[in-house]
Amino acid sequence: LLLFGCALMPLPTAAEESPVAGDAVATYEAGQYSKALQMFQEESDVRNEAVRLFNIANCEYRLGNPGKAALGYARALLVAPGFPEAEANLAFIQRKEGALLPPHSTIDKIFTFFSCSKLWVITIICTAILALCISLQIAWHLKRHLGWLHALTIVFAVFSLLCATNWVYYLGQQKPDITALPPQDVAYILTPTTARNAADEAGSSIIQLTPSTPVRILAHRASWCYIETATGVRGWIPTHTAEALEPGGSPQMPVLIRF
Repeated sequence: LLLFGCALMPLPTAAEESPVAGDAVATYEAGQYSKALQMFQEESDVRNEAVRLFNIANCEYRLGNPGKAALGYARALLVAPGFPEAEANLAFIQRKEGALLPPHSTIDKIFTFFSCSKLWVITIICTAILALCISLQIAWHLKRHLGWLHALTIVFAVFSLLCATNWVYYLGQQKPDITALPPQDVAYILTPTTARNAADEAGSSIIQLTPSTPVRILAHRASWCYIETATGVRGWIPTHTAEALEPGGSPQMPVLIRF
């Protein structure tokens, strides 16, 4: 219920940084979602791009386009990692639509508690404080004995070690976590679609993909693209059923195509 509330929450006041955005917020709150969507999309004087993308996603959700809404929230997170409302709304939509996401064991859940962006900030803070404590110990070593400083050094040394362990986990994953650290070739499924074993409607069905499911685009062939899900399943889908997370994103080459 909490996440459902987040998905329907009013647009942030940060969107009112310009008169046009303020008008779009009023239009949204009046229930004119199509018009508000157009106004947000046409807004050019934007100081907070993440909020604009968040607002666009809210409009898409209200218009019954969960796939496009998920894409909008993901793009907002790409601009502003850790955006709490966008994280909550994206998680709500993906759970509601049954998006195919990476399976997480208990260990996975522990090590992915902090996304890469958050872990990076924590690592910098812990390392900086640890370095400061060591420097103070060296500077004051001959003058006085400060037990609290030794304790603080040990605490942040442990924190830094835990951060290093977490980074080893992320770097050691066989498949990239496309939800925590999305590469350039990530796209989101916009409409319910079937992944097939060939770039043709006559191809055999491999898996059903629901809106808001993140996939990697590995190759293109005419109006089809070859994708890989977060669980490693590969197949062909019509290009129009997915949209790249980064506008203009393209496959990372070379790609080993498995059939």
